[in-house]
Amino acid sequence: MTPSSGRVYATRQRSRRADAETRYDDIFSAVTRAVQDEGAFGGLSRRLIEENSMPVRMRLFSQSSHETTDDDEEEEDESSETDGSQVVATSPSGRPQRRAALVARATFEAVETIEEATDDAFDSLLASHAAVFAARDAKAKAKEDAMKMVRRVEMERKRRESERQRRGTHWMSIEKTTTKQSSQFKAGHRFECTQCPMFYERHLQLHKHIYENHTGTGCSSCKQPWRVLRQRHECFKCSKFAVNVDKHLIEAHYAVSSRRGALLECSRCSRTFEHLKEVVAHERAAHGLVNKSGAARKMVTHCVQQKRPQFHCRVCGDAFNSRYLRDQHLTKHFQSVIESVWLTIEKMQEDSPESFLLNQCPLCGFVMSSRKSFRTHIIHRHLMYDGNALETLVGPGVKQEELLTVREHIALEGRKTIGEVEMPAVPKMENIVKEEDVEEKKITYSDDPIIE
Repeated sequence: MTPSSGRVYATRQRSRRADAETRYDDIFSAVTRAVQDEGAFGGLSRRLIEENSMPVRMRLFSQSSHETTDDDEEEEDESSETDGSQVVATSPSGRPQRRAALVARATFEAVETIEEATDDAFDSLLASHAAVFAARDAKAKAKEDAMKMVRRVEMERKRRESERQRRGTHWMSIEKTTTKQSSQFKAGHRFECTQCPMFYERHLQLHKHIYENHTGTGCSSCKQPWRVLRQRHECFKCSKFAVNVDKHLIEAHYAVSSRRGALLECSRCSRTFEHLKEVVAHERAAHGLVNKSGAARKMVTHCVQQKRPQFHCRVCGDAFNSRYLRDQHLTKHFQSVIESVWLTIEKMQEDSPESFLLNQCPLCGFVMSSRKSFRTHIIHRHLMYDGNALETLVGPGVKQEELLTVREHIALEGRKTIGEVEMPAVPKMENIVKEEDVEEKKITYSDDPIIE
């Protein structure tokens, strides 16, 4: 190797070192600016990647390796020309390139780390944007579902309203047809509206008709509306209603539980009959009771629940809800008869002390558990329903009007027809009082010497 060639080689190495240092300074300043300004760094990194077909680090190493190979080949040529007498140490001249390559490698590793962090941040930003858009889509879908539900409910409401109108039109057509064919309709339809000439086969149809067309109809006294008007099924005695009014009258008003075979009893005078028609005819003729067939079939609850008394006392006219209460009250009008009966029973029991201790009836032999039951048995089983027992038990010292009341009560029980009852004349209480006053006055006047 000649001195001239050595100088050329040294000059070339210095220029290469200067170029590497310049490139290192440029890269370091670029990285510093990128760290200070992330936007500029992002643009710079993208520009570097776009300008080079491969990463900058690989391109730098490839250039360095090619340059080193070319230099070695030139040195080998020169050395072959000089016969290999001199050996040039290339290691000192190659150290700056390797050092620059290491620095460049570290720099670009930092650049790649920053780029990866930037990509991660960008990915997280995209993910957040995607979440926002997903939430917006879910909200829009929920709103759409709610609107669909509202539209569905509105359609259902309109459908029900149209169905209700259609049913109302159907009932109106039925009413028109019923009005046109009233003569044929009455034959098979029992329920009649009291407010208009309409007849129905079933009670529910009448109820619907009254509810829809006669809502204001009500009781004349309290102005409350009737729930249902029923004409031909009302009991004329208690204003209650039943499917079979005759059966209701027999069971609720005229039935008599008696061992003497009485079936139906007049609630006013206690006469008994065999048939319901006889009782009704008797009440119309003797007491002036009229069957109110034109009354409403069912009144308001507060008008129906008050039970009317059906059993009346023939002496004072008081009314009672049951026959037993009426009979208990009736005993107050013949206390002298009852006292005479008990005196007779005590005389009977003196002959048989065992019957007194056992509360045994001297007429029928029935044994009671208490003295009260024994007393009730004597009065309501024998005294008021058996004429023979009355003649047996009653002794002297009784008032004749009270004894006549008991006999009249016995005569009205156990008879099947009106003709079989031979009623004794019953004096009124007012006439009895007047007669007693007249007798007292006569006695007073006869004893007075001035009048004589």
